[in-house]
Amino acid sequence: MSLHSTQKLRLLNPAGCGKKTPQKREWRGDGLSQGLNPQMTRRLNKVALLRLLHIHGPKSRVELASSLGLDTKTLTNLSRELLGLGFVETAGRAMCSRGRPREMLQLSTSKLNAIGLHLEEHQISGALVGLDGSIRERRLLHLSGKESQHRLKDLVADMALRLSSAAQGQTVGTGLTIPGVVDRRTGLVVKSTHLPAWVGVNVATLLDGVRKGPVQVETYTAAKALAERWFGAGIDVDDFILLDAGVGIGCAVVTQGHLHMGQGHMAGEIGHVVVAPDGETCMCGRRGCLETVASLGAMLKHAGLASAEFRTRPWELLAERLHMGDKGVRRVVENAGRSIGLVLSPLVGALNPSRVVLTGDALALDPLFTRTVCDSVTAFTLPQLTRDLTIVPSRLGQDAALLGAAVLGLQSLFDV
Repeated sequence: MSLHSTQKLRLLNPAGCGKKTPQKREWRGDGLSQGLNPQMTRRLNKVALLRLLHIHGPKSRVELASSLGLDTKTLTNLSRELLGLGFVETAGRAMCSRGRPREMLQLSTSKLNAIGLHLEEHQISGALVGLDGSIRERRLLHLSGKESQHRLKDLVADMALRLSSAAQGQTVGTGLTIPGVVDRRTGLVVKSTHLPAWVGVNVATLLDGVRKGPVQVETYTAAKALAERWFGAGIDVDDFILLDAGVGIGCAVVTQGHLHMGQGHMAGEIGHVVVAPDGETCMCGRRGCLETVASLGAMLKHAGLASAEFRTRPWELLAERLHMGDKGVRRVVENAGRSIGLVLSPLVGALNPSRVVLTGDALALDPLFTRTVCDSVTAFTLPQLTRDLTIVPSRLGQDAALLGAAVLGLQSLFDV
């Protein structure tokens, strides 16, 4: 199935971001500092330097000064301070066309770690993650589903303590992802369909006595968008939409490099946009929501496979039938992809992003699933808005939410 020849909407493969030249982003220290006091100016310049090294890798002081619009003395003082803190380290010397070889600086590979904790219905995942996205230590604990709230809190605290010990205390923060609604004012979990035992827990103080500082909390989909922004398909763009398709359907919007969360911190609830007013009743009580058509459970049902043998990964059954040439399953997957594209189209029209990143267990149905979403967005959106748009399957796999949890801890380095 090919894309419309009159448009330039590009479908990139998981490793194929190289087909599009990444945008080079730089942060100008002189522009940021106008009208600010010296202390805030210094903070902004340090953040800009760290971001530049994160995106582009090792650079000399001369290159950093030029990119940030800083004089040599200011850059030298900043780099000396960051070297002293252990946030930056030397990375050898590089030859230049004139003069002596220049000493290169890079982000530290030892001190800039964060702990990520990912809570799911049947397991707790934890990892020690570096600023380069590498998982340096991993923990996994399976749950019976019968654990008390007190027991669950102890298990999470113990996992965080073990990961902190593995890092020898060299971590900058802790992040946690949870399926549910958290009251941002109090830190309390007020709703969690899949993890009801967590309702009433104050996640912000969950690790008091175990680790210093608050726990940063986010939902699965928003955490995945953070992971893509830092380590994946969104690292070279400032504006993108992440579409998370699996048991449910959700999305996250990144604009100017930041997550857009909305007034009630519920931006991205597209799974309950009505696409078939006379369709099936959704768990939310309305009829014809996107999730009744495009979630994995809905696809299994519409393909007549809902009563098939139980599997912990039900999408594998759909993928098997699809690859065997099952025409019924193919029609169901195409209908799901078209419906998702129909809902994505007005978002593309309203936000004009550089990229759409697809993630979630529905990617097991590729290449058909991603290609159908791409064709649908093309069909329902103005050509001018899709000319430079790319649609990219995530490369982060099952670790996306866990990596995003760690980013919640790491991003304190870049807050201003």
